[in-house]
Amino acid sequence: MREEHFIKTKSDKDYSFITRAVYHQILRKFGATARITNLMDMLKYTYEIDEWLLYDPKNLQSAMFTSYLIDKMIDFKDGKPVDFTEIYETILKEGDFLNSEKRVFEIGNIEERLWAIFLAVDDPINKNKIEE
Repeated sequence: MREEHFIKTKSDKDYSFITRAVYHQILRKFGATARITNLMDMLKYTYEIDEWLLYDPKNLQSAMFTSYLIDKMIDFKDGKPVDFTEIYETILKEGDFLNSEKRVFEIGNIEERLWAIFLAVDDPINKNKIEE
């Protein structure tokens, strides 16, 4: 059963294997060009998905969703706690995904992947020395 909330800050150090692996995967592929506004591209890359079947990028590139993500990233950069379960639920609400894609998200620990992406966007040169 999934946790109700997955809340992390940039100072938390309890990285799982998935968090560390995704963090380094994002750094290798996107490096300093990683932007929170490219979240869906980064998720697609980390899940090794060629294309979402129903996903319409216009839904998750709207001004409201982009503003929401930027606000969450600002909170994260400021050291405030961010609820990655809430971000995942917002992605599901704003996007259009098949049940099988939603299941892939959940099996693949979406919240940990989101945390890793936020860490990579915040620290693209690995000053925090997160080991692989």
